[in-house]
Amino acid sequence: MDSDLQHPPDLLPSIVTALREGCDHVQMLRREPASLPWTKKAASASFYWVLRHLAGLSLSAGSSDFRGMNRAFLKAYLRLCEVGRFNRGLFHWVGFERRDIVYQAASRAAGGSKYTLRRMAALAITGLTQFSSRPLILLCSAIVLASFLLCSAYVAWEVYRYAHGHRYVLGWPTLIFFITFWSGSIALIQLVTAVYLARVFDEVKRRPAFIVRRSGGDGGE
Repeated sequence: MDSDLQHPPDLLPSIVTALREGCDHVQMLRREPASLPWTKKAASASFYWVLRHLAGLSLSAGSSDFRGMNRAFLKAYLRLCEVGRFNRGLFHWVGFERRDIVYQAASRAAGGSKYTLRRMAALAITGLTQFSSRPLILLCSAIVLASFLLCSAYVAWEVYRYAHGHRYVLGWPTLIFFITFWSGSIALIQLVTAVYLARVFDEVKRRPAFIVRRSGGDGGE
């Protein structure tokens, strides 16, 4: 929880109660105040949309770092050895039994918010690149598709012009064809490289293939 008292300390008993009732992870969901600027609301909505559709992270709106966890959840989380960490996504990835508690953020006891739109965008990029190689694959695929479509469209255009008796500079169509075709071929090679790079990216994170929630040999945790 934050030290500026925006995370209400009087909710700590509710978190402890939920953990004692058997859930492994308590996630606190912040209810946005009506006075929040529309730019912040739009940025927050865009943040969760990007993570949901491009990174595959279905984070609940308003989720924050204010949360509680039991020993089993903490042990599973500590097995993740990544350096660049997007904790909200990592908590979601671990899974286990979770309970959500909605709260109203209190007024800040001291200081001011330094969480600008730029920092929110940086956080979204961190979460997106840590959990998904989809943007890399989609970008390379779009370049390949655009290159070969341009090549095909140019060939069709020159065939049309030739069939209707238009004059053109000798050698020019061949030159443009090879430029667009080989550009698409190079982009295709980059796409294949991106696929392999994405596999390497998943491997170097060294996330465990399986996480055991409870077993009989460790006291039930």
